[in-house]
Amino acid sequence: MPSEIRYIAFSRAELAEAFSIPDVRRFTNLGVGDILDVQPRYEKRRVSCVVRVNGLPPRSHTISASEIAAAIVLLCKAKSIPVPRSCGKTISLRGEHVILRVSLGDFPSDRGHDMAESSDSVAAA
Repeated sequence: MPSEIRYIAFSRAELAEAFSIPDVRRFTNLGVGDILDVQPRYEKRRVSCVVRVNGLPPRSHTISASEIAAAIVLLCKAKSIPVPRSCGKTISLRGEHVILRVSLGDFPSDRGHDMAESSDSVAAA
């Protein structure tokens, strides 16, 4: 069977949409309130996002790489973007975009190549 590799880029607005999904709000403990801002970042060799939520008082949460991956996979499902359950999934940061790398088959890692400034392998949905 042929191998496949795809890259799906998510903007800050799309990340905010992903973090607004009710199931995602529960497993990330974002609670209630509108999402004001999502800031992807790379710290200590890991991808994460700082999410500011409107509330009394407004608060910030740091979302881990595995939570980001789960959220964007759920967003893909909601938007009918196919992401096979059994495929390899890696997230990386490119500017202010989080990139989901989806692979089926035998592909070398992107780690160390110019596609990604940072990369985290994840086991998401």
